[in-house]
Amino acid sequence: MSKIFLPVLSLLLILHLYIPSFSFGVNTAARDAGINAANNTLNVYNNPDKLKSKMFTPLTSKNSPMSTIDNTISFTTQVSCPSSDKFVDVSITVGTLGDIKVDVSQDTNMDGAVDFTNSFNGLSGVCSNGVIACNPGTWNNCQYWRWGVDTSGYIGLYSTTSYNLGGCYCINNSCGNVSSSQISRVTRDTGGGIVGSIQSSNPNFSITNVRSSGNSIIYYGQDTQKCQGQLQQGTQNLSQYSNNPAGLSSAAQSAVVSQLAQSTSAYSAVYNSSNVTGVTNKLVSCSIDIQVSAASTITPLIGTGSGTVPGGQFLFIRVGYVTGSSLYTFNYSPDIVNNNWNTIASVDTSSAAGTLNNFSFCITPSAPGCSLYNATSCTSTTNYSAAIGSCASPPANISYTYSYGFNFINEYVQTDTNNTCTTYENNTDCSLNSETVDGDIKTYISGQPTSATLIPTCKNVTGLTVNQSVCKDWWSKQRTYYCITNPSYDINALIQPSAEIVQTTTLSPDQTTVTYSQNGVSNTVNFSDGGSGTVVGGCSKACKVSKPTTNTQSNASGSNTSTYLNSFSSVDVYYISCANSSTCPNQADETVVIDCSCINTFGETAAAMYGLIAGTKDLICTQ
Repeated sequence: MSKIFLPVLSLLLILHLYIPSFSFGVNTAARDAGINAANNTLNVYNNPDKLKSKMFTPLTSKNSPMSTIDNTISFTTQVSCPSSDKFVDVSITVGTLGDIKVDVSQDTNMDGAVDFTNSFNGLSGVCSNGVIACNPGTWNNCQYWRWGVDTSGYIGLYSTTSYNLGGCYCINNSCGNVSSSQISRVTRDTGGGIVGSIQSSNPNFSITNVRSSGNSIIYYGQDTQKCQGQLQQGTQNLSQYSNNPAGLSSAAQSAVVSQLAQSTSAYSAVYNSSNVTGVTNKLVSCSIDIQVSAASTITPLIGTGSGTVPGGQFLFIRVGYVTGSSLYTFNYSPDIVNNNWNTIASVDTSSAAGTLNNFSFCITPSAPGCSLYNATSCTSTTNYSAAIGSCASPPANISYTYSYGFNFINEYVQTDTNNTCTTYENNTDCSLNSETVDGDIKTYISGQPTSATLIPTCKNVTGLTVNQSVCKDWWSKQRTYYCITNPSYDINALIQPSAEIVQTTTLSPDQTTVTYSQNGVSNTVNFSDGGSGTVVGGCSKACKVSKPTTNTQSNASGSNTSTYLNSFSSVDVYYISCANSSTCPNQADETVVIDCSCINTFGETAAAMYGLIAGTKDLICTQ
C-alpha cells in the first residue's frame, strides 16, 4: 500500500483541482495567453541548434549570456568552469583533385594560447574517427588512418584498417568532388573525429561551444579539473570516474551521508520532510563485530589431614613428584642423615581435568617446649624439601596438621558476536543500504551488492595454556539501513468529491459540452470558443521537406558507393515543426513535400521496418 500511496494521492489531487475548474467556463483571454506563451517557448527551443545557443552554451560559457524568451533581459548563468578562448581549431583546404589538407591547432593546457599545430595532407575520405588517404583524385591504393593523441595530448594520425573506421565516405574527384560541394559537412565531420579522439584520451575536457564557417570550425572547451574549488559542495573532478565507474556509486553514497548529517542542507531538508513526501526517511548506522578470546574453567582438588611423627632435633618435609606422572607425595623426616623419610599423605591427580595451574602444601607442627616447631610452613613448588624447625630437647612425638590444594585449568577459545543491527534486520520497513567489511571492503553500495570477494583473515588467541590461530571470513561489518515510516492519512475528503465528478461526467455527442455533478450541484462546461476551433489541437503540425545531397559512403571493405550506384546524387528527407504556423519554415535549398499538417506516415514507416526485417533474412533469386 505504501508504494502506491503517493501516485494515487497525486492523481486524486489533479482530479480534484482540475475538473472543478470547468465550472468557471472557458476564459478565452487566459486560453489565448497560454497558447501564445507555449508557441513563444516552442519557437525559442524547438530544435537542437536553438537549445544549444539559448540554453546549453550560456550555461557553460562566460562569453554567452542567457536571455529571457522575449529577449528583453540577458544575464550571466555559467554553471561550469571557465572556458578556453580556443580549444581546437580545424581548417580545411580543398586541392585541385578534391583531396583535402587539414590544419589543426590546439590549446592543450586550456590557458587560451595555441601551443601545438599539425597538418595532414592528401586525404581522400573522411570518417567519424579517422580519414582515408588514396592516390590523388582516385580511390586506389587507399590507406586507413584513425585520429589519436600522444602522451602530450597532441593530435595525430595512426595507421589502422578499414574495419576499425566508421561512417566513412569519399570526398575527392573520383566521387564528384564532395569536398568542394559540401565543405561544411566535411569540416564538421573531420573536426568531430579530432575532438572525439582528444576527449577519449582525456575525459576532463568538455566542449562548451562550437563555431563553424564553411571550411573552418572552432571548438571552445574547458578542463573540468580546473573546477576545483569552484564547487561549494559535492564530489570534485567527476571525470576521475571515467575509468572507474564503480567508484561513482561509492562517492554518491558518501555525499548522501555527508548531506544527511547537515540539517541545513537542501538534501537533508527534502529527504527528511514528511510534510512534503508523506514519508519519514532516515539512515541508521549499526555494526556486527566478532571477538575471540581465551576462556577457562578451573577444577580444584583440596585436602587436609593430621598425624603424629617421632620427635627429633630437626624436622624436615619433602614434596615428591615424578615428572609425567599424576602422583604427589608429602613426606617428613626427623633425620635426613639416614634418609629416614615417612609419608604424611599421597594424592593421585589423574581424575582431575585440565592442566595444573597452581599448587600449595602447608604443614603446622606442634611440639611442647619447642617454639620453632609451632610455625606453619608452606610451599608451592613440587620436588621441594626443606627443614622447617629444630628443637634442642625434642619430645618423643610431634603432632601436626596439613593441607594441600591443586587448581587444574581447562582453557579454550571463546567466540562472541556483538550485533547492534538485529532491530533493523527484523524490520520490514528497513532495507540494507550500505555495508563495509573489515574497514575497507564495500559489499553493499546504495542497496546493491558489489560482488566483492571476502578473503578469510586470522587472529592469534593466547592464554595460559591456549595458543591458537582462529580464521573467519570477516570480523567486523559496518552497516547503514534505510528505514521508512508511513504515517496514516484519511483521504476520504479527497476521494469522495473527485469520485462524484468522475462518476457523473458525460460528454455530449458533438463533443462540445461536458456535464458533471459536484456536491449534488449540476455543472456544464462548453468547449466552444465562438467558432475558432477547439482549445487543444489534435496533433503537432509538421511539414515534410527534401534536400539534395551526395552519397559517397565507404563500407568496411574499403569500397565506396561508386561500385553499386549509377550516381552519387541522393536526397535527404526529414520533417520540420510548424509550431502554430500553416506555412512550412523551410530553407531555400529545401523542397516542401508535404506542407504543414497532421502528417500520418505510418504506411511508410511500416514499409521501412519490413524492409529492415527482410534484409536480415536469406534471399533466393530464381532467375
